[in-house]
Amino acid sequence: MVRIVGWIGVIAAISLSLFHIYTGVMGNFTPMLQRGIHIFLILFLAFSIYSYKGKQIRWYNMILLVVTLVLAMLTLPQFSPTAQFDRGVIGPSQMEIIQGWALIVLILIATKFVLGWAMTIIATVFLSYAFIGPYLPGILYHTGVSATSLSDNLIWTTEGVFGTPLGVAATFVALFILFGVLLEETGAGEFFIDLSYAVAGRFRGGPAQTAVVSSALMGSIQGSSVSNVVSTGNFTIPLMKKTGYSKEVAGGIEAVASTGGQIVPPVMGAVAFVMADLTGLGYATIVLAAVIPAFLFYVALSSAVYFEARKAGLEKKHKSELPSIPATLKNGFYLFAPLVVLIYCLVVLELSPSLSALITIVATFMILVVQSAIKERTIPIKSTYNVLKRGAEILVPVSVACATAGVLIGIFGATGLGIRFSQGLIDLSGGMLIPALLLMMLACIILGMGLPTTAAYIITAVLGAQALVSLGVPLIAAHMFILYFAIMSFITPPVALSAFAAAGIANGDALKTSVSAWRLGLSGYIIPFMFVYNPSLLGEGSAIEVAAALVPAIIGVISLSISTSGWFLERMNIVERVVMFGAAVLFLIPNLTTTAFAIALLLAVFWYQLRKSKRGDIVLNGEASSKI
Repeated sequence: MVRIVGWIGVIAAISLSLFHIYTGVMGNFTPMLQRGIHIFLILFLAFSIYSYKGKQIRWYNMILLVVTLVLAMLTLPQFSPTAQFDRGVIGPSQMEIIQGWALIVLILIATKFVLGWAMTIIATVFLSYAFIGPYLPGILYHTGVSATSLSDNLIWTTEGVFGTPLGVAATFVALFILFGVLLEETGAGEFFIDLSYAVAGRFRGGPAQTAVVSSALMGSIQGSSVSNVVSTGNFTIPLMKKTGYSKEVAGGIEAVASTGGQIVPPVMGAVAFVMADLTGLGYATIVLAAVIPAFLFYVALSSAVYFEARKAGLEKKHKSELPSIPATLKNGFYLFAPLVVLIYCLVVLELSPSLSALITIVATFMILVVQSAIKERTIPIKSTYNVLKRGAEILVPVSVACATAGVLIGIFGATGLGIRFSQGLIDLSGGMLIPALLLMMLACIILGMGLPTTAAYIITAVLGAQALVSLGVPLIAAHMFILYFAIMSFITPPVALSAFAAAGIANGDALKTSVSAWRLGLSGYIIPFMFVYNPSLLGEGSAIEVAAALVPAIIGVISLSISTSGWFLERMNIVERVVMFGAAVLFLIPNLTTTAFAIALLLAVFWYQLRKSKRGDIVLNGEASSKI
């Protein structure tokens, strides 16, 4: 039985990957059929991969696999254009209503297996809400939705499960995941880490800077901060601990660096493509808007790492202990080629995401073939098998999350909850932007806890983006604001999944690691407010306007890192840290007066620390002996 289920999983995985490569080359099927084939293959894969309890197969997983097969055979023919037209005229049959509810139940079960209870409970609560709405008071009241209407809306239209989220997952997201796995198979992950270490290792806190750079590079492609923690953290966290960082700080640095990778262009963990679909803006617009905020995020994190190293008295690595930059580049410079091809296709040629991903996959596969021919004198059959299998497996949680998010979106539309939520947000905030932003921030963080980034972003964007737009926030800024806080939930205690994963690798305390991550990533909670009030940080306006906004923003996030680390020229007392924090906040306000005042505060702290150093309390370049 174990072997049978294992083979079912392998066949489903290979079939899923080949299906997306085929439709990428030949063109997608009709939306319902494309998404239908995709979700049924995903369900097969979910019920086979997640069917084990220890080494035993759960007996009911075999039943689920059989039910999925029967339901696929009954349902997929009903996604043909003719069947859709007939259903649009006469409505769904009783059998189709039953099939719809069966598919909803299967998706919820798969969600429990793959993502755990959090999203499953949320979806179940909202499904219940569709029926009990007539009995609820105030903003929660609606006239009710019948089981027939709900099945029709969620399954037999593109307004529910088969809506935009699953549509994105079933087309170019699948191709980009295959590209990411293929790129890793060429050894690009190890190359990026080696290059990051060769470059960043020369600075104080070098191993931590390596985590910052390598996690930014890999996180953009992988699309999961937890996966990024696991892949890069297995190298960077032990290295940071060996250098002198505590378990909790080493884990916190990796958690923040990996989480931020999802806001780094060009892929942005696949969220860029979802955002492009939801906003109607071009992919290039999304990516260009993300450049400066991502740059500020990593400037702040790199600064925090540097000052933490100063506080701990960590020395620079001698160049003899580091890999040679020229030698590292010589061995793997060609691995940058796929990223160059991808950016060229997306930004310069402005090709569609699917075509760009497909061209990049071909380019990367050619590299893999040449590598195998030179190093092993063979063709990469095993590597190709690994890519097809692992790419499909990585696609499972993304697709399940998108399907379940589609259930929620369908209910928002059927009950009118989305409109009432937006109006409620405006009413609670009194129509004022700052309270509305704070409320939306809390909603994003709470809804994002325990959910994949894509699902958290989709749910909160559908619920609240329009409310922010109605208060005068530009469309791109509203969606970027929501994305940032959906991501920051991964390092926000008490449910900080990235920090918990990093703590496991570091053998540190999970809660302390999450607090360290929150402190080190504090800029991520500030930057979204910055670009809402100053759209120049999203690339809006002339080059002079962008530069005028960027310079004080850089100084501001560095000042914030100084304040949170408690070290500037030397250890800072509480008053100095508060003053520096005030300077940081003022730098982030787009106003000449506040910027001038911020400069005065920064210089005051610098002058005071310099005087203390000259008095001999601590020499200017001295280090504290205590470890972090």
